[in-house]
Amino acid sequence: MGTTAPEKVRRSSGHWCRLRALAAVPALVLLGLALSSCGRSPSAARDNPIPPQSTAHMSLESMTVIECQELAESGRYEEALSKCEAAAKKYSRNPMPKFYQALSLQQLKRNPDEALSLYAQALALGYDEFWVRYHRGRLYSTLQQTENACKDWEYASHIAPSDDLTRQAKQLLEGAEVKRCQELVDSGKFEEGLKRSEAAVREYPKNATAKYYQAYCLQRANRRLDEAITLYQQALARGFSEFWVRYNRGMLYNAMGQKTKAKEDLQRALAIAPNREMGETIKKLLAPLG
Repeated sequence: MGTTAPEKVRRSSGHWCRLRALAAVPALVLLGLALSSCGRSPSAARDNPIPPQSTAHMSLESMTVIECQELAESGRYEEALSKCEAAAKKYSRNPMPKFYQALSLQQLKRNPDEALSLYAQALALGYDEFWVRYHRGRLYSTLQQTENACKDWEYASHIAPSDDLTRQAKQLLEGAEVKRCQELVDSGKFEEGLKRSEAAVREYPKNATAKYYQAYCLQRANRRLDEAITLYQQALARGFSEFWVRYNRGMLYNAMGQKTKAKEDLQRALAIAPNREMGETIKKLLAPLG
């Protein structure tokens, strides 16, 4: 989360970013810049009367919002924040200072509620929806608002401006979906966790964590226990924590009456237990198994 866009993307799209910056400047401003060279005001090109603006004033807005972008994208968030706050007040209808003010607050880990509000304002004023949702999703994730993060990243994955960014948004979404499974399990909501983990396994069949939580929820619900055993094995094969697979699968084997397999799993779990307390718990489970 250290840059406005992933480094390799940003390095390859600097020109596009400049075009995006100019696109964020109100159309009236750019029209005024274009027409000023031939002695016409923006109002001369419109049917409806528009208050005249000086070329110097319009040019200053354009340069100011681009400076906000450059400061933020170079990682100078303190400077960017100060510049963007002033620009957002002066050019209240311009979405770009609001977006970079929100991003700077996010990177500096300050005032998250204000950052969320600024992202919403930038989006309402027409700022690039992909970047708002991409970064706001990260902020939601940091705030443990995983459901909101999922919504933003899912939407972002459908409107990404490049295949690379589509992949990145989908990776973030996958991580958030699996994290939501964990949150539900940790809070004891096993029915909801089962539904969520089943959906995650369908969507991300190679994700070891999703398989583990589906297996665990099936175990807690005492349903489809053979399927739970298979899911535990798949999670282990794909790199999920061996200790937790062995520990929970060992207890499941024991509940199913498969004492030999239970003993094998629990003995292995004891050998790799992460702390003494867990080790003592496993010893108690092993005692009746001989």
